[in-house]
Amino acid sequence: MAQLSGCPRHLGVVACLAAMAACGAPEDKEISVVRIAPEAAPNCGAPEDARTMILRALGEFPASEATAQSVDVSQGERFRIERFPAETQVLEAEVRGFGGALRAVGRSAEFSLDDLADEAEIPLFMAPLEGVCATGPASIARDHPRLARAGDGVLVVGGTELGGAPSLAVEMYRPTEGRFDVLSTSTYGDTSVLGLEGASVTSLPSGDVAIIGGAATAYQVFDHQSEEFLAPAFYREARGRHAAVALPNGQVFVAGGCSQVSGRSCVEGSLLRTSSILDLASGEITQGPTLQIERIGGVAWIEAPDQVVLVGGEDADGLPVEIAERVFLGGASSQTIAGLSGASAQAASGAIWAGLSRQTASAEQALAALGPSRTTATVGLLAAFADLGVVMTALDDGSILSVGAGGAQRIRTLEGRTIALEIPELAGREGHASLKLSDGTVLISGGHLSNGEAAPSLVFRPSLLGPQSASSTASFSAPELSEGLSSLDPGAVEFGTDDGAHLQLQSSGDAEVLLIAGPRPQTATVQAAVGGSQGASIHFYFGWRSATEYHEVEIQPDAAPLMRRRRGDVVSEIGIDTTGNCEGTVVSGAAISSQSGVHELELRLQRTEVTLRIAGDTVLTCTLEDTPGPGGIGIGIGAGAVATLRLDLISLSR
Repeated sequence: MAQLSGCPRHLGVVACLAAMAACGAPEDKEISVVRIAPEAAPNCGAPEDARTMILRALGEFPASEATAQSVDVSQGERFRIERFPAETQVLEAEVRGFGGALRAVGRSAEFSLDDLADEAEIPLFMAPLEGVCATGPASIARDHPRLARAGDGVLVVGGTELGGAPSLAVEMYRPTEGRFDVLSTSTYGDTSVLGLEGASVTSLPSGDVAIIGGAATAYQVFDHQSEEFLAPAFYREARGRHAAVALPNGQVFVAGGCSQVSGRSCVEGSLLRTSSILDLASGEITQGPTLQIERIGGVAWIEAPDQVVLVGGEDADGLPVEIAERVFLGGASSQTIAGLSGASAQAASGAIWAGLSRQTASAEQALAALGPSRTTATVGLLAAFADLGVVMTALDDGSILSVGAGGAQRIRTLEGRTIALEIPELAGREGHASLKLSDGTVLISGGHLSNGEAAPSLVFRPSLLGPQSASSTASFSAPELSEGLSSLDPGAVEFGTDDGAHLQLQSSGDAEVLLIAGPRPQTATVQAAVGGSQGASIHFYFGWRSATEYHEVEIQPDAAPLMRRRRGDVVSEIGIDTTGNCEGTVVSGAAISSQSGVHELELRLQRTEVTLRIAGDTVLTCTLEDTPGPGGIGIGIGAGAVATLRLDLISLSR
């Protein structure tokens, strides 16, 4: 249960939420829900005409009257809510003004009531939907800063002062306060005239941050708990302007770059085609695969535990590298992929999107996407407008935010359609960086405006669709109704209108998946109106963590459904005849074929229990040995099939 109170102007509230004490009896905790009011814009997100506030509780439970409350913020100072579940993990708020217009929205980071003390505070950053509010301000003006998640905060290091000198200061952005703090800790960059120029800055799974190489042969770890850099250690490679990405077990993969850094480039003749893996605890360096392409300043994305894709960067002449490279850490020869270059981001499905960013006035609108393990990229996708100096950030709802000198646009990763965002504050800035925060917002910081002045730090508020959302539905009579879907390959997606609006997914042999972006439930019901081409099987995916870690249910024509679990290269079948944990019946081809219309399929997940129904009839029940971890849910076509899937509707609810 919850009790709320608050000031209508500032939208502060107090919630009394029931948690379970150690003895099992209910324990009431008074939890304050406060609006973050940064010094830069304390009233942004607090509309003057606020009439109604809707506060929702989210967690591993369905939406109901017990999970939402609407209060009239123009009446009085205190509000009471006595029914929020004790399992609440996220709070989200909508503020509506005159005529019911949506004025501001906000979502908290995840929390556990058991871990919160009585009278604890849960902060929400409120902002206009698909709009921005200023935050900070930053303590130091700098171009090309490096941002990295460090525990609950964001570490800000490197870059240059607006006059061009290396920026040596270390800052921490605190999302729960909307504030930048200068830290007293220092990096090995203080000992070099180039500072941290050319060093990689990598967030680690532990919440710490690793800085590696650059102008100095050193590496250093930022401890997020003490907010101090540990003593620098010797890095026996001379490497800078390289790509880096964190691996499990405290390791970082580094690739390319050069052995001698010169400003934002490299000394002629010093480019590297080597890669290595650094163990941060021992300092041991293991030689990695040899690269086919020299690359200065690229970005690395993990496709699978032993598979990394290198994108973007420049060659020795300062021209964009137009070819990506897939590197196999097990030692197999790398693959080159043409047409994937520029700024990049990895969508919820695992597909890597790149493009837009060019260093000349001939910037192109072209975008490209590379699905996991695909040997060619889907090219020729056009953005809303050409741009320069782009940074891309993947959002919880499956789309990608692109911010450059020309402004902002949002890329739908279902089919590649882009939408220009009319946000004047995001136009005309260069040298900035961006990072998605734990509440789903995006911090955009650093850089300068066209007049040379320092650009203000901003927080962009995308949709509220996120990991704990209670539901998500997609249909296809209008593009905006299919928000929240992300595909492995946008080139496999087509919209149709014959015999009703629908989406067609075309496979030529690779697995094709439409992932419901946002919610990552353990307990849910998924309903789809779907049909496959003659002889095709239909696949449901759940517990999706990546393209190499998921569960799937395969519905084959004229056969009993099968269930599998994939972990890396290991695929375990959980079938009727293999484990004894499943019971099922034969599904006729007509029951799933698009030739006989679209069919109602329902997948129900209840932790270890999985049930599949077709047209209301149960065709598969399985009991898993372990509850799948939180993950995405999707539908698609399995590998090896040349087939078409028609989808009229897909809906997920917890």
